[in-house]
Amino acid sequence: MISTAKVVSRALECGLLVKGAIAHGTLTADLKNSIVFGKPLIDAYLLQEEIKLASVILHHSFEQKILSFDHGVRLDGSGRCQRYLTPIERGFVTHMHLNWLQYSVLFLAKSDQEKLELVDKYIGILKGVHLTVSGGSRMYIDNTMKYLEECRRVAAAER
Repeated sequence: MISTAKVVSRALECGLLVKGAIAHGTLTADLKNSIVFGKPLIDAYLLQEEIKLASVILHHSFEQKILSFDHGVRLDGSGRCQRYLTPIERGFVTHMHLNWLQYSVLFLAKSDQEKLELVDKYIGILKGVHLTVSGGSRMYIDNTMKYLEECRRVAAAER
């Protein structure tokens, strides 16, 4: 998950918005022909198609798998993931998101103040991108800014 967080945050630093989903299940691979297929790949693809913000969302199959571990992994409230009312094609739905912002600031910031400054940096990057697009593309930016502002609120509350 750390690698995924790094990809998302680095892409944003370059002015690119990326989104994705993580699902769990059995995949079949033909490595010789570079072919991978299976239900989790389809589930992840379909879920990421629905979301209208730059984020990494957890498919319910992945949530179930993580929560089934005996060592008591906590997703919500752990900083690793964040439950968020997610904008989708036809409204909103609550889903868990990989808190890529939290992973990014954990490894880059030494103090709570530095963490908040990094969040503000990402919001500033989005504000710059905001002026380069209109319509549906701008919707992604607006929704992502709302998500980052919620992440900032949560980070500030933890101080």
